Parts: sequence; structure tokens; C-alpha cells
Amino acid sequence: MRSIFTAFFTILCIAGCNSGVKPEANIQSVILNDNIKEAHSQGDYRLYATSGRRLVFPGIDSSQFKDVIKRCGKKYLPKMGDVVKTTLEKNERTKNFQYMSLFNKRMIVDCFNQTNS
Repeated sequence: MRSIFTAFFTILCIAGCNSGVKPEANIQSVILNDNIKEAHSQGDYRLYATSGRRLVFPGIDSSQFKDVIKRCGKKYLPKMGDVVKTTLEKNERTKNFQYMSLFNKRMIVDCFNQTNS
């Protein structure tokens, strides 16, 4: 009986300590929220686009690109070029692309609501 209790307690402790959310994800979420609030306070509803051979708004369907440019505008993330030379640059670009996608998915709703009124 005692070993069952000990095993149960150990599993409970392990499960309780592992919330499944990475601390890095929480930090990124806070940064994202702060950046969106700052953009709103400045009346800036532009979405992030990638520079390169073709225009891409990460997280936005390509059928909406013309409407996004017309209603919201575009901006580029500083130091986010289209040339990747090292694995570190590739990993950084992937993180930036994910951030841009999250930002754009939230900002497009605000932009379209703002331009409808």
C-alpha cells in the first residue's frame, strides 16, 4: 500500500511540475501582446511581410494579400533578409517567421475591423 501511495505521489508531483507550456512560449506571448498594443497605440495596423522573390504575409492566405496591402499596409521585420547562410540564421528565420505569423493573424482582425468602421 505504501509503495502505491509513493508511486502515485511521485507521478502527481511530476505531472504538476510539467505544465506543458515552455517558458519561452510565455515570453514570446508577452512580447507579442506588447508589440500589438504598441502598434494599436500608434494607429499602426500594418502586417509583417517577407522580402524576397515574392511577397508573403506569414499566417495570411495568399488570396488576401491585395486586400491586406490596400487596407492595412505592410512592414518588414528588421534584419530579416531572404539569404540564409548558416543553421543559426535558418533557426532565427524560422522563429521570426513564426512570430510574424502570430502577429499577422491577430493584427489582420484588428485592421479589418478598423477599416470597416
